[in-house]
Amino acid sequence: MKTSRAARRIAPLALSLILVLSACSVSPTPAPLPQPVPDSQPVPPPPEPEPSPHPTAIESLDPALVGEWGVDDWLDSTGSHTLSETYRFTADGLYEYTFAECRSSTDCVIRSREQGYVQTAGGVLALYPQTTSDVGQRAWPYQVGYLDPEVPISLELHLLSPDGTLQQIFYGGG
Repeated sequence: MKTSRAARRIAPLALSLILVLSACSVSPTPAPLPQPVPDSQPVPPPPEPEPSPHPTAIESLDPALVGEWGVDDWLDSTGSHTLSETYRFTADGLYEYTFAECRSSTDCVIRSREQGYVQTAGGVLALYPQTTSDVGQRAWPYQVGYLDPEVPISLELHLLSPDGTLQQIFYGGG
């Protein structure tokens, strides 16, 4: 069998071209699919990429939360050196958080302060900071009530872990 000189020159070129084109047509590895969110806990929507001065929609805030809630952790036996955390919730869906270290009742240094939007839905309290925040957006299941309903002295805000265990107690309200 005789092949022409031109066919002998073209065959290696054609084979090279086929190999190059087949290498280019290899599809990349597909990206992994996002993992589904468990149905057990509603997840609040993520904050806007750039905070706006007025949210497009604010869910109603549980009226039981409106007011000031605080807790002090004593760092010494006299109670004069404390860490103080305070949340202030307003009926229009805003909050202010303050974390301070106090060496006496008049000597306090604010270590952290933030402001933003607060929402409640489905028994979950969600905070959306609009100022600098040490911890960012966060949410907890919550409960509001009296330690002893028979003696309504101390109104409490309980922040819970997703499994329902008590994470932190704040006092006050109103």
